[in-house]
Amino acid sequence: MVEFIHFRDIDPVRASSWVGKRVLSIDIDWAHDVVLEDTINLIEQAAVKACFFVTHETPLLERLRSNPLFELGLHPNFDPLLRGEAARSARDIVNDLARVVPEAQVLRSHAMTTSGRWLELYREAGITHVSNYLMFGDVNIHPFYQLNGLVEAPVFFADDGLLFQRTNSAVSFDLDVELLASSEGLRVFNYHPIHLFLNSENLERYSRVRNFLNDPVALKRMRFEGNGSRTWLSSLLRLI
Repeated sequence: MVEFIHFRDIDPVRASSWVGKRVLSIDIDWAHDVVLEDTINLIEQAAVKACFFVTHETPLLERLRSNPLFELGLHPNFDPLLRGEAARSARDIVNDLARVVPEAQVLRSHAMTTSGRWLELYREAGITHVSNYLMFGDVNIHPFYQLNGLVEAPVFFADDGLLFQRTNSAVSFDLDVELLASSEGLRVFNYHPIHLFLNSENLERYSRVRNFLNDPVALKRMRFEGNGSRTWLSSLLRLI
C-alpha cells in the first residue's frame, strides 16, 4: 500500500514527509462542471488525498472545499503574456486567481509557464509550495527549496505528457512498469478532467473534441473504451 499526501505536507529536509510518498494532482483547466464532477466522483470513491489546481470560479469549489482529503491550488494562465495579448500583469493574474481560492498554498501554472521573477509574486499570494517542473519518469525526484523558500515538488507523471510522448516519441516511459512501481523518490502524478472524461489514449482524440468541450453528452459519446487516461488513474488508485 502506498501513501498519498498533500503538497503542504512536504518538507525537503524531513525525508519522512516525502520519501516513497505520492501526490495526486488535477489541473482542472476550465473543464465543464459535468466533466470536473466526473473527476471528483472518481477520486472521492477512492477516498484518497488530492490537490485540485483551480483555473476559474465554479460552484464545485464548495464541494471540493468540504472534503478534508482535498486541497486547492492556483493554476494561473500566463500564456497570454507570452503571446503579447495580456492586458493584465503577472501579478494581476496571480492575485485575481488568489481571490477565487484565498486558501491556496500551492501553485502550478498552466503549461508550467513560470519565471524566477514571479516566485516572489507566488509567495506574496500565500503560496508555500509549487509544482512547476516536469521530471517525467525520473524515479529519484527530491523536493527542494527555491531561492525564496518556496518548496518545489516536481511532477513525475502527467497524462498529457504521456499523450505528447506517444505523438512525438520524445522519451521512453514503460507505463505498465513505471506508473505503478515503488520508489524511494517523491512521485507527483498529474491528470486533467478532460482526458479522464474522454479516457484519452492520444492527443488526436482531444483534438477531435475541441468544438465540443462544453457539450458533455457529446464528449461522453467520444470516450475511448480501451486503455487511456481514465484507466491509468484507476490503476493508480487501486494501489491504496
